[in-house]
Amino acid sequence: MLQTLIKLILSTENSKIRMNKLVHPLLKSSMVICHGLFGSKQNWKTMSHAFHKKRCGSICTTDLRNHGQSPHSPDMSYVQMAGDVIHLSNTLDLHNLCLVGHSMGGKTAMCAALLKVCRAPAIIILSKKARKVSTTCGD
Repeated sequence: MLQTLIKLILSTENSKIRMNKLVHPLLKSSMVICHGLFGSKQNWKTMSHAFHKKRCGSICTTDLRNHGQSPHSPDMSYVQMAGDVIHLSNTLDLHNLCLVGHSMGGKTAMCAALLKVCRAPAIIILSKKARKVSTTCGD
């Protein structure tokens, strides 16, 4: 059963962030996915549906501060964005949480994990450094 919820969640400093959540009522695990710089939750639409179909639990994609459909906030640090993600996971009562982040979202996920108030036993960080790769050993 696929249920889609679109909610406006209050963040830590009365700023608001937008999110989509795919709910799987029979599974107790959850995943929060954070996009990269200049991205949005829409970047993860196809993958979040694929994770959901593979029964990875409830999948939540979010627009971090000043991105996508989230309103503008004058303050935007990794600690504040991590606080928003933690607040979102607490508000939605997400358990057995896996934080997934790409680029800026990866740094946000790491910051959330380091704050030690996040209930995330797992984090996945995705990043790719753009550079020429050597095809010989030792370079």
